[in-house]
Amino acid sequence: MAAINFPDNPSLNQEYSDKGFTYKWNGTVWISVGISTTRISNIREIDDIKSSFNGSTTQFPLKVGGTNVTPVTAQQLIIVIGGVIQDPNQDYSLSGANIVFSTPPANGLSFIGTILGTDLPLNTIADDSVTPAKISLGGPSWATDGTVGISSGINIVGVATVGGNAIIGGVATIAGTTQSTNKDTGSLVLQGGLGVEKNINAGGNIAAVGNLTAVDGSFSGNVTIGGTLTKQDVTNIDSVGVVTARAGIKVNAGGVDISAGGITAAGIASVSAGAAGTVTIGYGNTTLIVDGGARVTGILTVGTSSLTLDGTNNKVNIGSGVTVDATGYRVGGDTFLHATGAALPFLNVAGVTTSTGGFMIGITSATSTVITNGPIKTLNFVGAGNTFQVTGTTVDISIAGGGGGGSTGKTQFLASGIGPGSSIRTQ
Repeated sequence: MAAINFPDNPSLNQEYSDKGFTYKWNGTVWISVGISTTRISNIREIDDIKSSFNGSTTQFPLKVGGTNVTPVTAQQLIIVIGGVIQDPNQDYSLSGANIVFSTPPANGLSFIGTILGTDLPLNTIADDSVTPAKISLGGPSWATDGTVGISSGINIVGVATVGGNAIIGGVATIAGTTQSTNKDTGSLVLQGGLGVEKNINAGGNIAAVGNLTAVDGSFSGNVTIGGTLTKQDVTNIDSVGVVTARAGIKVNAGGVDISAGGITAAGIASVSAGAAGTVTIGYGNTTLIVDGGARVTGILTVGTSSLTLDGTNNKVNIGSGVTVDATGYRVGGDTFLHATGAALPFLNVAGVTTSTGGFMIGITSATSTVITNGPIKTLNFVGAGNTFQVTGTTVDISIAGGGGGGSTGKTQFLASGIGPGSSIRTQ
């Protein structure tokens, strides 16, 4: 082995060069110039390997405190065998975490080894000391903006905590199958809010303890609601049960079509159609059946103005020709029945007309006319052989004289077709 002959009694920071290398005395050992020792912890004693010296083995592991170390260069090591300092790259070289001697150390020789670490520790890496260039390809890559790109997959066995924002440009797959029964269990647990720019596709159920707020909702299947559904505007409702509306039901267009079952109202049912609207009930032959009483507060028209019942003015109109009200009964503009009597411009009676209260009649005899002022209940014809003859609109009564006869209790006219201007005349 070629030994380095360092000066005896060197002064502090004294430099010495040998075989192309320069060393500096730090007061304790000679340090290869260029090796940073700004941290005292970087200078470590190599575990003793003299027990493995046998005169034939040349390669030995380098350990510090039982942990393998891998020096960067052979100049980082100060190796003393049998009290003689060994020359780096001549007396020994490095092979990973092993030291390889050019001459195998003999059994019984002593060993002293010191590793002069740089600012980059060989066992514990300091913060902010690893640059992207020192990381092998195929793993993460750093962009100029400080972001990390990973071309392959990430396998996280434990918990991954992201303190800032996480942006996933591709597909994120969560392979866990934990059945989640609350917000703290499951394959994916979000302690904060979740913002989704696009769609959420769920193969199973979506259970929400709180409220679901959405602008629109589209369901291809059934929707089951165990509680109360509150909605401002509903387009279509297909319910097999009871639909309860607390503030009324408003149908703007299309109408209400009930094909079966009917409508049952426990209270008052009101139907209105606005100032100029029309309410149509029924279809086909039977349009409206009222089982019980019916009340119309306005005017009731049956047919196309055939029968009108005006309860406000106490009037009944049949078409435009018949009117019945409190003043009388009118047909075609003529009043026939009054509240105090009747005025009939024409009366055609095919049978017997009977009046228990009498008639108001006028009798013409010769040149005299007798007009009664009150109802006549008895008409007597005195004498025998009286004759009666109807000429046109005149009834001629011929009284022969003698005897008499008459009727008491009521007056009967067995005549037909007495028109306007008719009179009963006696001779």
